[in-house]
Amino acid sequence: FSCSSSDCKNVSIGMIPVGTGNDWCRSLKIPENPAQAASLLIKGKTILHDVGTITSTIDSEKIHRYFINVAGIGFDANVAHAVNVDKGNDKRGRILYMKNLLGSLLKSKPSKYRIIVDDNVYDKNIFSMCVGIGKYNGGGMKQLPDAIVDDGLFDITMIENISKFSIIINIKNLFDGSFVNHHKVSVSKGKKILIETEVPVLSETDGESCGQSPFQFNILPRALKVIVPENFETNQNIELS
Repeated sequence: FSCSSSDCKNVSIGMIPVGTGNDWCRSLKIPENPAQAASLLIKGKTILHDVGTITSTIDSEKIHRYFINVAGIGFDANVAHAVNVDKGNDKRGRILYMKNLLGSLLKSKPSKYRIIVDDNVYDKNIFSMCVGIGKYNGGGMKQLPDAIVDDGLFDITMIENISKFSIIINIKNLFDGSFVNHHKVSVSKGKKILIETEVPVLSETDGESCGQSPFQFNILPRALKVIVPENFETNQNIELS
């Protein structure tokens, strides 16, 4: 079935974090403790969560995929690709992630992007960018600090041509979201995003490699039922335009 139909709203999704990153659960304030997370299946409340779609290219063929947290493009996707190669070789862990992060940092280069967010056009030299519904990816990095999971909008963070030294000294700011104040970082919000690049760049959605540019993103507002803690702040009482 398609998440654009009413079928997705007939099923409620509850989560017990067991992965290494658990970024979607972090965005939804779901406890890492399995017993506490399991108790939410009974005690939690249900919200309607936005869903994203991405169209990209693999071997000259267009592919379409749904995602519920964050899509990364450029450097972010290069890290995910390296991590997934290690996972395929049964290698994983925080140390390996940091190895892949630093290795990808040395190899990644900025590229010319044309980014169209609804009616706004940005021509930028981009090192990395994120398009998302949740706040966190990359194992706790708060790359979309203003994201709201049910506002019917993507949040977008664009990191322009930035020195590798500047990235290294600002890594800690990725974990509290304050890196968006850097003069080489810009943010936006929108419902539909088109991205073209001078040379093909990789993408990832929710940690899984997802083809290369060009990309098209569309938001499906409040398309999925998700169980969250009772104190989770929601926009469900706000009507979407």
